[in-house]
Amino acid sequence: MRSFLFHLIISCAAMFFHVYGFAQADTLNQLNEDGKKEGYWILYGADFPERGYPIDGRVEEGTYVKGLKNGVWKKYFKDGETVRLEGNYTNNRPNGAYKKYYDNGQLMEEGIFTSGKSIEVHTKYNRNGVLLQSRPHSIDGREDGLVCFYYDSLSAKDSIPQLEFQYQKVKGVTIGQAMRYFYSGCVKELIMYNEDGIVESRVAYCDDCMLPVDSLGSQFKWCYNEDVMPNYEPILYRNQKVPFNPDGDNKVFNENDLIVMDGAFKKSRLWKSKLYKYNAKNQLVRIEQWRMGKYHSTMPLTD
Repeated sequence: MRSFLFHLIISCAAMFFHVYGFAQADTLNQLNEDGKKEGYWILYGADFPERGYPIDGRVEEGTYVKGLKNGVWKKYFKDGETVRLEGNYTNNRPNGAYKKYYDNGQLMEEGIFTSGKSIEVHTKYNRNGVLLQSRPHSIDGREDGLVCFYYDSLSAKDSIPQLEFQYQKVKGVTIGQAMRYFYSGCVKELIMYNEDGIVESRVAYCDDCMLPVDSLGSQFKWCYNEDVMPNYEPILYRNQKVPFNPDGDNKVFNENDLIVMDGAFKKSRLWKSKLYKYNAKNQLVRIEQWRMGKYHSTMPLTD
C-alpha cells in the first residue's frame, strides 16, 4: 500500500512539472493574432548572431505589448549573463527609472528618463561604487539644484566621495557661488555668478589650507614654487633616530618630534620621498610626494 501511494505521488508530481513546464514555455516569446510580439520575451544570442553573444546567452528580455516594449527591460553584456542596463519603457521609448552597470556588476549610473530628458537626480559612480556625479534636474530636464562632481578615486580607502566641483543651478542657470577643490579638500577656485549666470569674480587658491580649521589657502599669486625644495636645514635633523645619511634613506623629524620627511635623499636633499606639513597646532594638513627632487603630487589624508 505504501509503495502504491509513493509511486502515485511521484507520478502526480511528474505530471505537474511536465504540464507546468509546457504552460510556462507557452507564455514566452509569443506572437499575437496580428503577428506582433506579445507578452514576456527573452532574446538570445542565436537571435542576433552578428552581435557576438553566446548562442544561449541572453541579449535582452522584457515585455512586449502589441509589438512595442513596455515595462521593465533588461539588457546584457556580451557574456550573456551580466546585466548592463535595466530600465522602463513606454511604447518602445525609454520612460522612467533606469540603471546602468559595469561588467563587474557594480552600479554605474541611475536616474529617471522621460520624454527624452533626465528628471530628478541623476547620479554616476566609478567601478568601486564611489560617487562621481550628483545632478538634480527639473521636470523639464534642466539642471536645478546643487550639482556636485567628485574625484574618480579607485582606492578602496576612498569610500567617502571627495568633492571636486560644485555649483548651484536654477532652471538651468548657474547662480551664486561655485567651488573647485583640490583632492586634499582645500578650495582650488571660487567663482561667483550673478542671477543671469554671468561670472562676476574668480579667485584661485593654493593647496596649502589648514584643514579642518579652514578650507581656504593662500591666493594663487602667493603660492610657493612647488619645483623648489623647501629649505629644511640640517638643524632639524637633531631628532633623527639614527645618523643622517646624505645619500640614502632617512626619516626626518622637526623640533616637535613630528616626522617631516621620509624617504630617499640625494646630497642631503629630499629626492624621492614624502614631505609632511603641519599647522600651528601641529595638526597634519598636507602630505606631498616628491620625485627626482621635485614636487610630484599631494596625497589624501587618511585616519
